[in-house]
Amino acid sequence: MPKQRFPLHDTANVMQHPPILFVSAGRSGTTLLRSMLVAGGQIAIPPQSYVLCYATLQFQAMQEQSWENLSRLVISLFEAHSEFERWDFDMSPVYQEAIELPQAQRSLAAVINLIYTQYAKQHFPSASYWGDQSIENTVQIQWLAKTFPNAIYLHVLRDGRDVVASWVKQGKPLDGAIDQWLIALDKVAYLERTLDVGQLIEVRYEDLVSDAPTTLSHLCGQIGLDFVDDMLDYWQKDTTVEHKYDAKLHGNLSKPVFNNTGRWKERLTEAQQAHTIARLQDVLVEKGYA
Repeated sequence: MPKQRFPLHDTANVMQHPPILFVSAGRSGTTLLRSMLVAGGQIAIPPQSYVLCYATLQFQAMQEQSWENLSRLVISLFEAHSEFERWDFDMSPVYQEAIELPQAQRSLAAVINLIYTQYAKQHFPSASYWGDQSIENTVQIQWLAKTFPNAIYLHVLRDGRDVVASWVKQGKPLDGAIDQWLIALDKVAYLERTLDVGQLIEVRYEDLVSDAPTTLSHLCGQIGLDFVDDMLDYWQKDTTVEHKYDAKLHGNLSKPVFNNTGRWKERLTEAQQAHTIARLQDVLVEKGYA
């Protein structure tokens, strides 16, 4: 008799709300937006886990395992990651919950839902929604869509020149930074073609930092959250933690939101600017940046 294969998505509809999943290029402002949203207390989004999309691949590859071993594998992937400590989260209750899932409810989505729901209980007890901010979601976007076909996907779009300049400042090679922005946009375009209307929501970074109240209020309405002023005070909240671990990368999270668009003009040399614009010109025009 062939061994049972467990589904990726939630076939039993045990999830109360669709997850909110970020799909964006790195250095686009996803951590800022995550900090703002969770400051309102209605949605639980942990710091980047870098695990969610890879859990899908491991789940597929290890289907010969028993449900107990398979669910333990998925949970341990999160615990084993070097940055899991940023969650400040006791995962132990999830193991038993996953093992005891009724046969009809067993899926990868169900295990992940248990992980994030338990995280919400410990950090955001009033939250009705959970989400994931990891930029690695964009890399394996097709598997993410198969696991959470009803999810709301949140794309933070930022001027590619500023994205490239931010990466270069962190030491990334110029062409590598350019490639990453272009690949992320291609992945998001693929996702947009496969989703229902309203499942992919785009937020422009420039709108967020120039008029945060209006942008957040509109976004919250689309997701199903209430905009509250606490979201603007994210930088004073304990829920904003990334800058405490990496001030070089996330130092601006310790300050109120401010408009830092157009910094590529001072961060990139004239030669780097010319090369970046030459490679991005068509896409920048398409996206309304040039």
